[in-house]
Amino acid sequence: MANIYVTNIPGNAVYIISGQTNQVIGKLSVPAPGGIALSPGGQRIYVTSQSGNNVWVFNTRTKKLICKIPVGRSPQGIAVTPSGQRVWVANSDSNNVSVIHVSTRRVVRTLSAGQGPSRLAISPTGKTVYVSNTLSDHVSVYRALTMTRMKTIAVGKNPGHIAFTPRGIRAYVVNSGSNNVSVIKTATQTEVAKIPVGYVGSRDPYGIAVSQNGKLLFVSEFVDSLLSIAIPSNQLVRKLIFSDETTGSKAPQGIAVFANRLYMVASANDQVEIRAIPSLKVIATIDVPSTLESEQGLAEIAVG
Repeated sequence: MANIYVTNIPGNAVYIISGQTNQVIGKLSVPAPGGIALSPGGQRIYVTSQSGNNVWVFNTRTKKLICKIPVGRSPQGIAVTPSGQRVWVANSDSNNVSVIHVSTRRVVRTLSAGQGPSRLAISPTGKTVYVSNTLSDHVSVYRALTMTRMKTIAVGKNPGHIAFTPRGIRAYVVNSGSNNVSVIKTATQTEVAKIPVGYVGSRDPYGIAVSQNGKLLFVSEFVDSLLSIAIPSNQLVRKLIFSDETTGSKAPQGIAVFANRLYMVASANDQVEIRAIPSLKVIATIDVPSTLESEQGLAEIAVG
């Protein structure tokens, strides 16, 4: 079973949860972790340190730190190519992207981006890299092999997390400032639709993921809901609202799909929920150590 990794920003940690027992089995200490990504085989985990301006690399079996790699200022989003040979990092305060060569553990290229690049995703083929520029409201597209910028795509306001369909035909970008999701046709690298989500002032879309069969899109809305949307019709299938006296708000943030399961960070409860796809029924709820009672510290999640 795959393990689960979740960041705790004020706790300066990444917690490791066993996929077999659903229990916390370890902690990786990283100052202000921003984003996490696993190598294709899951032997290594890469974590951006927003305050340290570097990437921390750990052995997932031994939980030992392998190295720290300097990048730009306030790195956030991070992704590993399908080959496992390169790691791409979005540096939000230096408005650029670092490309790390895994074998040399060094940055081999620094590419200009828009303003406030925050999140990124690599296409399933490994040929293109999409970077969301939160402060300039567009997505930068790079050719992965040559490490050159191909195009800039205008999207909604304050774009963040990005997800591809399994074959890479569509890319979906969460726009928290305009409460919608941009649908990008990757063949033409153009926005072809916007899916309304969220609600101004109370529900801001945050996390995004696509089911393994490519038929469903999932969007978490901070502070109180989770959406299931049909692909390619863009029609709402299911909406869960966590705002009654029983469930509370939950404050869902990062989400991830692995096999036929959806993993959701419930930051208000210091928990990770595992839900069945497509029903979204809860399979397990996992308590993660809390750092500060007044802060919702859990944010990003990776499974593998």
